[in-house]
Amino acid sequence: MKPAEPWTVRLSVGTGYKTPNLFVNQTPGALNVSLIFPRLLPIDVNTVKAERSVGANIDIAYSKSFESGISFQVDQALYYTYVNSPVVSAFASTSGNLGAYTQLINAPYNILSLGTDTYVRLEYKAYELYFGYNHTLARRDGPTDNTYLPLAPQDKFSTTVAWENEHFRFGVETSYVGTQYLYNNQKVSNYWFFAGAAEYHYNDHWRLVLNAENLFNIRQANYETVVLGSNPTVQPTFRPSGPP
Repeated sequence: MKPAEPWTVRLSVGTGYKTPNLFVNQTPGALNVSLIFPRLLPIDVNTVKAERSVGANIDIAYSKSFESGISFQVDQALYYTYVNSPVVSAFASTSGNLGAYTQLINAPYNILSLGTDTYVRLEYKAYELYFGYNHTLARRDGPTDNTYLPLAPQDKFSTTVAWENEHFRFGVETSYVGTQYLYNNQKVSNYWFFAGAAEYHYNDHWRLVLNAENLFNIRQANYETVVLGSNPTVQPTFRPSGPP
């Protein structure tokens, strides 16, 4: 819907099912989680059913250009998704000479996610400013398990400042990731991420780009020990991924 010239409203509602990536956001050693891909048992069609989801989202956009040369755009979105009986991997009760088998089952919980996303863009002559904020609550919804989904940050903030002329373009990007949990529902440290880029372009025939990621060397090892075990050089074990 376009109720007025600078405004646009969009509403979407849907339901469906899909073959998911069953092993995403899982790690070896987590309780009842198996990543033994070569020892995957056939799906038991009598007990495993396809997961189904229902979702809705709405976003409101406003875009306006002023005589002063300023261009302004803002987009505000709200969304909701509910997944019934998600399919997950787990250790089977049977085992062989090489250890336990892996089976696919329906989890004893559903998955709920809802959130909001805000996007703002400002342009003035050769300058551009982008601002974005996302808040997402994603958790299990079961009779005994209501923990947050692992590695699903609840707060994400990003901003980009750029300048461009006839041949050059320079930009700096900043991101903030906060309120993130691991597999044992342990909250990890929030962190900032910085990047920069420079570009030289000549007409539309070729471009030379210099891109620098993670300018301040933010990584998980800055917060905690990553390699564990009594003899890590021979039989290392690794802590689940948290901050980069």
